Amino acid sequence: MSGMWWVVLGVGIIVLWLWVLRAREMRQLHRSEDGPAGGASKTAGARPASFHPYLAEPSEAVKALARIPGQAIPAIRLYREQTGAGLKDAKDVIDALRARGAD
Repeated sequence: MSGMWWVVLGVGIIVLWLWVLRAREMRQLHRSEDGPAGGASKTAGARPASFHPYLAEPSEAVKALARIPGQAIPAIRLYREQTGAGLKDAKDVIDALRARGAD
């Protein structure tokens, strides 16, 4: 009978592992449907699934911050707040603005 308990325990661990993997997959799918904003409300300014931060034009405030030496982090923070972009995407946008002079 003790051998049977090992089988039940093994099957339980496999089922739990598969459930965790499925939950991660669903969470990633949900994030990609909601866009970079993560859990954005469907009614309050939610971004479409096709949203891409490089298509979001930085505001004049972001451009002004990007022009100031030493203000890259506040510019990245503001861009993320305004667009819902991820950290890497926002940094890439600000770096591109700084490289071309934030015109």
